Amino acid sequence: MKRIYKAVLSHAQNNRKTNKIELAVYLNNSKGFDITVGGLAINTIIRQTYNYYMKKREFKNAYLILETYQPEVFIWKITNNYGSKK
Repeated sequence: MKRIYKAVLSHAQNNRKTNKIELAVYLNNSKGFDITVGGLAINTIIRQTYNYYMKKREFKNAYLILETYQPEVFIWKITNNYGSKK
């Protein structure tokens, strides 16, 4: 899995203006994976990569991934104030 995490981070660092589709194409073409574009797999990979770098306390890398690819769960939580106390 570390190979995937490093590939996702590398793609985010080299392509600041990109999206999940381009990430999936990059992983499929250059890294030999078979990830469906638009499927749950790419969002899961992004979230796992974010969590990996957060656990390593590499916050700059974690936030770069989050800002670059914006997984739907993160956006949903912000727009719906999920987890906030009222």
